[in-house]
Amino acid sequence: MKKIDSISISTYENSEGYFFDIVTNHAEGKCEIWLHKKESSIKEYIASASVDGELPTEEYILKMIDNCLRHAFS
Repeated sequence: MKKIDSISISTYENSEGYFFDIVTNHAEGKCEIWLHKKESSIKEYIASASVDGELPTEEYILKMIDNCLRHAFS
């Protein structure tokens, strides 16, 4: 995880070779999720999340990614 001031970036990879950058703004209490393929420099914004003005848990974020993928590729 990279952290710059109040923003941190975590990257996750799924079994199909997609990467998810979770960009968390701790000051604003929200995060954005960006999807991309390893060999591509193009990143597609797929979702943002916050829970009553607080940051969601990592488990919540990963569930949200799973739901986004199911919807996008079904």
